[in-house]
This record gives sequence, structure tokens and C-alpha cells, in this order.
Amino acid sequence: MLMCAICQITELLKKLVLIILWILISLHSQKVNSNNMSQKQVNEAWAFFKPLVTKRDGSINLTQLKKELADFKHLLDNVPDVYYHVTGGSFSKVNYDAIVVISEAERDRERSAKQFLEDFVSDLENSGTVTGKKVLEQIKAYAKEY
Repeated sequence: MLMCAICQITELLKKLVLIILWILISLHSQKVNSNNMSQKQVNEAWAFFKPLVTKRDGSINLTQLKKELADFKHLLDNVPDVYYHVTGGSFSKVNYDAIVVISEAERDRERSAKQFLEDFVSDLENSGTVTGKKVLEQIKAYAKEY
């Protein structure tokens, strides 16, 4: 009887740890993302993770939970570098919505293209006379540099 009670308390503590982790993740999201997670989003996240981290009897599979948390930490460690790179240094937090990062990456690409063209025109202007075949040759040569 005492062993059953201890087992139940252990399982409750494991569930409590998981809940605390979700609260911490949610709080982290609130710091970075202005769109705080709703209860519905939290429930959807749990619906996704529950089969991954629980046993058939509903108890927490601690080994699998550790693996999922390791995967999540890997994302937290690496996604900021990708965001920073594709946005030209504008974003580096993991909790931005994808559309925000994509929009900024597109803006950064447009800025780079505009700068490329401005540099190209400036180089053409400084190179002397610009006519027909000469322009095409200069475009090809310039493109090879990039």
C-alpha cells in the first residue's frame, strides 16, 4: 500500500516538473513574442508532446522527456544563429513567428540587391564610356565576382 502511494506521488511529481517546464517555456515566449501563448496554444502543444513523453498508462516517460528537451535545447541553441544570418542581423530570438523572420529576410535580400545594383552602377559610371557590348561584358565580369 505504501509503495503504491510512493509511486503515485512520484508520478505526480514528474507531471508537476513537466507543467513547470511548460510554464517556463510560456514565460520565455512572453518575453520575446508579443503574441503571448493562449491556453488553446498551450493545449495544442501538450497534445503534440503528450504522446511523445508519456507511457501508455499516462505516466511521464522520463527518458523520452529528456530526449525531447535535448532536441528543444538544440533548437534554442541553433535557431538564433540562423535567424540572425537570414535577417542580416535584425533578429536572433527563437520565438519570432515565422512570417516575421521571413519578411525581414526578404527585406534584407532586397536591401542587398539594391546595394549590389547601386555599387554596379557606380562602378560602371567610374569605368568610363558605357555602351552596348561593353555593358554586357562588365555585367558578366561583375556577376562573376559575386
